[in-house]
Amino acid sequence: MTMLFFRTGGGQVGYAAREGDAWTYRVLNGDDERRVNVLFDGFKSKSALGSFELPNALPRDGR
Repeated sequence: MTMLFFRTGGGQVGYAAREGDAWTYRVLNGDDERRVNVLFDGFKSKSALGSFELPNALPRDGR
């Protein structure tokens, strides 16, 4: 399974989630928002090496 995280030009961060046959985008807040921003900041500064703690919204049943 894979998760797709995003950050908009306005600074919102979130992830894509499957709902039935469609995809929706969910915005993150609080600690989860901070964790994803750390990753994107690393990409921007070209220093995204090592491990990153990211939120997990994958379904437990594997679907």
